[in-house]
Amino acid sequence: MTVVEVVAIALAIGVGIGGGVRWLMRNRTHLSFSAAVLAGMIGSAIGAGAVSVIAGVMRAGEDSSDAEPFYEQDFPPPVVLLTILAAILFTFLVLLIATRISREPDLSAAELVVAGETAEVEFKSSARYNQHTGQRDPKLELVIAKTIAAFANSAGGVLLIGVADDGSVLGLDNDYKFMKKPDNDRYELWLRDHLSVTLGADTAAAVRVDFPSVSGSEICEIRVSRSDRPIFVTPTKGKAPELWVRVGNSTRELSIDQAFAYGARQWGRRQLRRVG
Repeated sequence: MTVVEVVAIALAIGVGIGGGVRWLMRNRTHLSFSAAVLAGMIGSAIGAGAVSVIAGVMRAGEDSSDAEPFYEQDFPPPVVLLTILAAILFTFLVLLIATRISREPDLSAAELVVAGETAEVEFKSSARYNQHTGQRDPKLELVIAKTIAAFANSAGGVLLIGVADDGSVLGLDNDYKFMKKPDNDRYELWLRDHLSVTLGADTAAAVRVDFPSVSGSEICEIRVSRSDRPIFVTPTKGKAPELWVRVGNSTRELSIDQAFAYGARQWGRRQLRRVG
C-alpha cells in the first residue's frame, strides 16, 4: 500500500472513531459531533503521518539513488499495521485532550446561587425540616431523592440544600435539629443512608457531597453525574419504582409508556434490556 492509501485509511479510522466516541458519550461531553470528528482526523493524521514519514525516510536512506517519490512508496504490511495502530492511538489521545479542553469549569456554590435555578441546578430550602409545621417531613426527604435521580437520569446537575427558590441562603440549621449531633458529617451520613434506601447503594456512593459556606451560612452541595443506566426511586416498601427526569428546570415523573420511550432515547434499548 502506498503512503497516500495508508493515510486515507487512517483518516477514515479517525473519522469513525471520533464520531463513534461522540455518539457513545452523547450529552456527557461538551464536545460537538463535528469537533469530535475533526479531533479524530487530526489525531489519526498525526499518528499515521509520523510513522509514514519515519518509514519513508528510512527507506530513502537505504537506496537514495533510486528512491521513489515519498507519496508513491509502497510500505510492507508490518509498517502499514504500525501506521494504523499509531493513528488509532493518537486519535484517542487528541479526543481526550479536546474533551478536557471543551469541558466547562465547575461553578462554585456561591456562583450557582447568583446564577439561579436552571435545568442543571436546583435549590431546596431544606431536606427534612417543614417550614410550615416546624417538624421533620418524610415527603421533603423523598423530594431530595427524586431530584437527585432526575439529575442522574438526565444530564447531571447540582442540588443545593439550604437555599430558597429565590436564591436566599437559609443554611442547614433547621435540618441539623433532627441530627443527634448537628454537624455536616452526620448530615452526609444521613443523606447517603437515605439515598441508599431510595435509589440504591451505587447511586448513593456516586454523588459528590460538599458543605460550602455561602453568605456566611453552611449549605449542602450535591453534584450528580449523568448515569449510564436508569435510576429508579423506591418511595416505600411495596410501592412500584418511579422514574424521574428533568424537564427544563423542573423534576417530573414519567408514566410507564413515557419511561420506555425516554429510556430508549437516553440509554438505548440494549442498556434497558440489561437493566430489566
